Parts: sequence; C-alpha cells; structure tokens
Amino acid sequence: MNAPQAAPAASSLQSGSEFSLLDLVNVLLRNRGLVLGLPCLAALVVSSVLLLLPRTYTASASFMPQSPEGGRSRLAGLAAQFGVSVPVADPGQTPAFYADLLTSREILRSIVETKYTFSAGGITRSGTLVELYNTKGKTPDRRREAALRALKGRISVNTETETSVVRFSVRARWPELAELMAQRLLDLVSEFNLKRRQSQAAAERKFVESRLAESRTELRAAQQRLQTFLERNRDFRNSPLLTFDRDRQAQDISTLQSVYTSLAESFENARIDEVRNTPVLTIIESPEQPVLPDSRELVIKGLLALTLAFLVGFAIAFSREVIQKSREESPEDFRRFQALRSQALQDLRRPWQGLGRVLRLHRGKGLAG
Repeated sequence: MNAPQAAPAASSLQSGSEFSLLDLVNVLLRNRGLVLGLPCLAALVVSSVLLLLPRTYTASASFMPQSPEGGRSRLAGLAAQFGVSVPVADPGQTPAFYADLLTSREILRSIVETKYTFSAGGITRSGTLVELYNTKGKTPDRRREAALRALKGRISVNTETETSVVRFSVRARWPELAELMAQRLLDLVSEFNLKRRQSQAAAERKFVESRLAESRTELRAAQQRLQTFLERNRDFRNSPLLTFDRDRQAQDISTLQSVYTSLAESFENARIDEVRNTPVLTIIESPEQPVLPDSRELVIKGLLALTLAFLVGFAIAFSREVIQKSREESPEDFRRFQALRSQALQDLRRPWQGLGRVLRLHRGKGLAG
C-alpha cells in the first residue's frame, strides 16, 4: 500500500477559488518576515525622522473685537431721519471676518517682511522669516512666496460664535520668535481695526458736514420766513388764521432746530472718532513665550506608520501567494502573466516603444477596415 503523499509546501492556499481563514493565517505565517519586518522598519524610519526634525514652539493669544456701536447708532439714527435704513449689525466685526483677516495675504506678508530680533540659546538672531528660516528660492519673490505658504500652515485660528472670541496660535522654531510673531499678529489686527474705524468716521464726518450745511440753510430760511411774517403781521393774534400760520412756522423752526442740533452733535463726535487712536480690541489672552516644545506625537504617528506598513506587507504577501497558486494550477496563465509583466516594465523604461506599438495597432485596424 502506497503511503499518502504530503501536500506541497510551496502553496498555502487551497485549490478552490475561495480562501478560508486558515489560508490567510498561513499567508501571514509564511511571510512573517515581510509582514512583521516592514511595519517595524516603517515605524523606525518615521520615529527617526521625527526625532531629527527641529522642535517647534507654539504661542497663542485671544481677543474680542469691539464694535463701534456709538458711531453706527448715530449714523443709523441720522439716516433714519431721512428715510434711509442702515443695518445695525456690522459684518466686518464678526469672528469669522477676523479669522479670515488673520490668514489674509496682506497680514501674512507683513509678518514675513517684519524684522525680528531675539535671543535664543545664548545666540542673538535677527532678520525676517525668509532670512531666519533660510527659505529656498531663485529670486527674492519666490523666497518670500515660499515663506508665505509655510507661514499660513503654522497659523491656526478658532472662533467662538456665541462669545465673539477669536483664538489663534503661531508655531515657530524658537519660543521667542513664536511670541514675537503672535504679538505682531495682534498689532496688525489692531492697526487694521483702527484705520478702518478712522476711515468710517471720516466718511461719516463728510456726510454729516454736508447735511449740516443744508440743515443750517433750511433753518435760516425758516427763521427768515417767520421774521418776515411777524414784520408784516404785528397784530396776528386777532386773526385765528394768522395765528395758525405763525404757530405752524414756529413748529417747523423747532423741528429744523432739533435736526440741526442732532447733526451738530454727530459732526463733533465724528471729528473726534476720526482722530481717536485708542485700541478697539479687547485682549483676553496676551501672547506668552512657550516654555515647552510642541509634542512630536511619536506614538500616534508611529502607530499609524505601523498599521499602514502592516497592510502593505500583508497585501504584498497575499499577492505572492495568489501568484504562486496560479503558477501551480494554471501554468499557461502564469506564463502569459510573466510576458505581460515584462512588457509593461519595458514600456515603463521605454515609453516611446509602447506608444509606437499602439499606433501601429490602430493603423493595422484601420487598414483592415
């Protein structure tokens, strides 16, 4: 009696078209060097790169914009007297507006072009961000553009809609530089707000000034009409009609006087706001020099690299087993696969040959048709 032959050790997959759980375990065990070695190598490489990269430091700050309610209420009330509706809410004072402002190109350009001087590790450093980070580029414009893109990725902004608080953070290579950059951002936003408020006050002053001149003219004309009426009708009290006309003109003068007084007050307030240089931001959290560096997140990134490398290793191992199974069960299909693979690799090395073959194929089809 012949002894039963042992199953071939080269193939761990069953002869059927479906794979069982045991087949997958055998694939892992047979290719354990690849499935386990590749993730360990990936985790080691990622950890080494993270450890070799320079540490970064993050400085944060928060503020709340102050809306110029007084100026807007005066303008809204003044416009309402002439039948013009002015919205009370100012879209330029919302947290979302300041979030966009902090990462706008104009603000970022000012941050990049500002010259910083600080002492780090006993060494005094001075220069713009392009100089401090030694940004690469063939021309100054390209180096500045590269610094702008890098800076935008180092600024993080969060907003609180309910409280209107804007929080932002700046990441830099040195803690002193991070604090200086965060303070510079606050100064630029405050400067923008100040110029914006002064510009609005100047526009309001011009509008009120022109309307004040018109109101003065109207008031003087009404007063002149009443004076002429009184000169012509010295005994108007004996006539009900003349008395009514006199009372009506006096009421018009009183109304015009109220409008003129309101305009004069608004004009003086606008003149004051135009030259006022008080801050319009409420600083909730001032920038401070960070004491500890940012976390490298070695564990999270290492586990991520480990997982991805394990999946890649398992895919390679499984592909090997499938190819081996096809080689044993369908030698003809495997030879065809080898030929196509060699041809594809050759086309990758010499793409013009593959293109010529495709053109010849289409030309042959055209002649046959």
